[in-house]
Amino acid sequence: MKLAQVGATPQQIIASQLANEGALAAHVLRHDTDFIVKNVKVEDSAVDGPTATEVGAAPRIKVEDILNVEAIRVSSEAEVNADVAAAQEAVVMETQHDQEERAPPAPLSVLHPNTPKLAPLNADVEFSVESTIELFKEYTEFFPQHGKAEPGQHYRIESNNPASQIGNRERGSVLIVCVFNDAESWGFNRSLDDFFDLIESFEYPAEKISVALLTSSMDEFVKTKQLSQQNINRFARFSVIFRNDFAQDGLTRENRHAASLQGTRRRMIARYRNFALLSTLESWHQHVVWLDADVDVIPAGLLLKMTQSGLDVLEPLCARKYSNEADNWYEYDLNAWVGQRKVRPAASASDFIPGPVNVKYMSNLRDGEKSIVPLDSVGGTMLYVRADVHRQGVLFPAHYVIGSEWGAEGYDGIETEGLCYSAHFLGYKCWGMPNDIIFHATY
Repeated sequence: MKLAQVGATPQQIIASQLANEGALAAHVLRHDTDFIVKNVKVEDSAVDGPTATEVGAAPRIKVEDILNVEAIRVSSEAEVNADVAAAQEAVVMETQHDQEERAPPAPLSVLHPNTPKLAPLNADVEFSVESTIELFKEYTEFFPQHGKAEPGQHYRIESNNPASQIGNRERGSVLIVCVFNDAESWGFNRSLDDFFDLIESFEYPAEKISVALLTSSMDEFVKTKQLSQQNINRFARFSVIFRNDFAQDGLTRENRHAASLQGTRRRMIARYRNFALLSTLESWHQHVVWLDADVDVIPAGLLLKMTQSGLDVLEPLCARKYSNEADNWYEYDLNAWVGQRKVRPAASASDFIPGPVNVKYMSNLRDGEKSIVPLDSVGGTMLYVRADVHRQGVLFPAHYVIGSEWGAEGYDGIETEGLCYSAHFLGYKCWGMPNDIIFHATY
């Protein structure tokens, strides 16, 4: 240890020691200063004049006295480290305590607290695939459903006939999608056979047409598989899906149009539509056409007209005859419109029912001159969507998108009526064909 100069005060000597021992020793030595000074032998300086003590100054000591001081205690390195560690731990604990006192409470989720509960997927059903390649390629996928013992199934069949494959993945490839419940979905005195007859009547190359059907009936699933096998040599592909876990209790064909059930019903339809589309749309499909099961009359050339329009989203006018014999009709699909709708007065108005304020339906836009008119919303009786529009995320909203908030669902724009709203933000437009009429089945 390097000594201080002769004549230094005890405080200066101690400071010199601290500088040489380091910062850790300084902490301990500060507490021992009084003890050190009391045990140092203090003498008056040999210099003439009053002593330091006489004038109240710090006492002065000699070097030899400092060398003989045995009372100076310096904590050992272990003691110093222990003191420092304890001090550091105390600081950390105090800091953590302060942070806990200042920390805000954990946030609570505000995402749609009133949405219906979803049954868990059946953990006993594993995803699996079965395939055969003989006269044609067949694939069957099994997947778990929500709250259902039986698995969902996705059956696909493609022809091995080279003649039917020529050009089916070139320009003009179409995917026709139909989502239906059961045998009653086809309408009065109609069946799945009528649907196959309808698509075969289109003036469009069958080898460029893929067909996807989703049903909630196992009987219709089996029958659709059989008809697909019988017709595959003329078409590019058939996809048949069985899924029945999205249906809502209390919803029947008779009450399906009740205003109070529209949210539940259309949420279900949107889920089935999106599942069918995302399970069957291929990269080589350029066009998607949605068909309702109970549409029974479509002009033979309409499919070609829609695919060649160059438009993003397009729908013909869907009408329904008053009777099978009558020539007069009324507009059936009122989800296709342009104009203004009701605005919900408050988010708490749970009994609010959306509806028109100042809108025009396609029957109001028939003037014989305009074959194409802009729409703000579309229906799904027969709906054309350019495939790339779907690929970019324009699907069927399963909730009311208009007026949505973090803590509550909106009040309008669900399923097909929300599709144009989503498409608008990507720069895509919806259009109607008021002079091209398709007919819904008459009951």
